[in-house]
Amino acid sequence: MRWIGQLTGLICVIAFWSLADVASAEQASRSAGRAVARRVCSECHAVERKAAPSPNLDASSFRRIANTRGMTTKFLSVEIRRAHETMPNLNLNADELRDVMAYVMSLRRAR
Repeated sequence: MRWIGQLTGLICVIAFWSLADVASAEQASRSAGRAVARRVCSECHAVERKAAPSPNLDASSFRRIANTRGMTTKFLSVEIRRAHETMPNLNLNADELRDVMAYVMSLRRAR
């Protein structure tokens, strides 16, 4: 019976490390996404968390986009890739796209 308690403890430690790695990876992804957004998107969009109008008033702030009713990562991915009349064709690689989406979605208010 003692080995069951030790095994349970070991599983808990491994699970904790795994969750810490996932959280660290998500934070890194959001940080990378913020950097890409500053470089690529900030000419038109307000990309920072603080409330500020976008440089292009026709372009929503990232915070507003993140908090749009029904916004999901999948929908955001489609919208970023979709040709827009006023939005340039972005050449983001898969990692940059994932990181920008992670950053945008991190701007969601708790509900």
